[in-house]
Amino acid sequence: TGSTTSETTTVSGDIDTGTETSTTSETTTETSTSDTTDTGSTSETTSITTVETGVVSPGVYAVGEPTTVGGFYFSHDTRPFDIGHVEDTIGIVDVDAEGVESDPVQIDTSLVTFKEVNSGSDNPAGAFRGKNALQSYTIDDFYYEVQVYYNGNLLTYKDGSPVSFKVFIGVKGDANFDMKVDATDASAVLAYFSKLSTAHSEQERNTARIAPTSCKLVDENPGLDNFAGFLVDVTEDVYSPLNWTILKPARVINASDASYILAYYSYRSSGNYASYTDADIWNLVIIGREEKLRTILG
Repeated sequence: TGSTTSETTTVSGDIDTGTETSTTSETTTETSTSDTTDTGSTSETTSITTVETGVVSPGVYAVGEPTTVGGFYFSHDTRPFDIGHVEDTIGIVDVDAEGVESDPVQIDTSLVTFKEVNSGSDNPAGAFRGKNALQSYTIDDFYYEVQVYYNGNLLTYKDGSPVSFKVFIGVKGDANFDMKVDATDASAVLAYFSKLSTAHSEQERNTARIAPTSCKLVDENPGLDNFAGFLVDVTEDVYSPLNWTILKPARVINASDASYILAYYSYRSSGNYASYTDADIWNLVIIGREEKLRTILG
């Protein structure tokens, strides 16, 4: 995770432990930052490498790429997008008035904010577009681009292009991507659980599909079933650590999730709960959830 070449700093961090080390070499011109995120079945390593492309204006520019693992969010989540998208994968280079560039250093996360490009919101709930008039959806209805800001300014690479990452935002419990939660979603989860229970190999379990066969969106975009796994894994909530990164094979999805989805549908169908938000109803459905405790405690 390092290289040698005129003077630089190599910084490494780990999302799970928060450990960080920094070393400087007199014969270095290249900087590398490596990041490994453990989701139970998925890991990713990203290297930061400086590339000389010419003189830039005074200020800062970024090196490295935001993490591409997961990026899944519930539509009722009012917290900012997770700092883990950039925490250990983006480096910052300072440029002074004479155009002299510093060695890359790990990004200062206290100066980082996010904006979804269409809404300007820093959180999934604010960015979520919801149902459209036709109630017919494509992958673009769940796909959002989020730009990274540093110290209040749009963070860019040396060539001026913005630093951004893609996320998926959807309705919790929605297995078939129709922007609502009903008995069809519960049935899809039960069918998926049955497939897992009768699978004869790891490959069968990993390729079992959550979205029903009637869901053309997943026919056209098979990878979207990982997002379906996130949405129907309803015992997890917005405070579950690293839940936004976990792919379907590493999840525990079973009949309990189907039961909770049916309970949510029952509450949502009742006129007595018309004024309740999605988060309110999920708090009623799954007693003692972390999200409920956090809401009570403020």
